[in-house]
Amino acid sequence: MGYNDHGHCPMLVNDKCSIYEHRPRTCRTYDCRIFAATGIPVEQAEIAQRAAAWVFDYEDDHSREEQALLKKAAAFLRENHHLFPKGRLPAHSAQLAALAVSIYPLFEDSTAGMQDAQIAQTIAALLHSRSTRSHTDQTF
Repeated sequence: MGYNDHGHCPMLVNDKCSIYEHRPRTCRTYDCRIFAATGIPVEQAEIAQRAAAWVFDYEDDHSREEQALLKKAAAFLRENHHLFPKGRLPAHSAQLAALAVSIYPLFEDSTAGMQDAQIAQTIAALLHSRSTRSHTDQTF
């Protein structure tokens, strides 16, 4: 549905969902743990409070390493937003966190020794191919 000029859902009226009983699937499955997992701050105070309460348990070292990579991907996006073409990175924190979830495997080995600008180009190319694919899927 997008967000208004303040980064809020347009269906939020007086700090409450005006379509709660008929809310879209995205809202029904929204998971604030994404902010705790990525370390990306969230603007809405209530969600930030919920996200801050999460503490993760890890099944094994691999799970712990995956979250470290996820945080690394999120930090890279936040710290290097200037390396991406204007409008290429999501502006809203939930979308940025979701992007970090989708790209974190890039940070395992494939970016070792690469400059930040090269990593940004790789991510931008991935985003471009996704948007092209999405547009093509909608066309047919």
